[in-house]
Amino acid sequence: MKKLIIISGASFALLNLLFFLIMSSYVSYTFYASEICLIISIALIYFLSTSNIDNAFKISLLFIFSFLAVGKFVLALFFKLPLADNYIFLALLLIMTLEILLFIGLKYFSKHA
Repeated sequence: MKKLIIISGASFALLNLLFFLIMSSYVSYTFYASEICLIISIALIYFLSTSNIDNAFKISLLFIFSFLAVGKFVLALFFKLPLADNYIFLALLLIMTLEILLFIGLKYFSKHA
């Protein structure tokens, strides 16, 4: 499963790169935002699958992280500069913070439950 996560993440990143190269309306900052979201999501999913969290927590977090990864990617497609007063950027940061806090919290509670 670990190899599948890396291969699927690389495939999505390559597909995103191809869309960026082919589509003229796909601007660079949107591409960078979506690539960063993809890389962070794949890294979190990979670390989750290799962690020693209980299986029930792991399965539910994998589902939640996959759902949030799609949401982050879609939000990143609507990303625009500047960063000041940018609600899309704020939403992306909040989702990433929520994911990291969920991962750390469940890793802690899984050991101490």
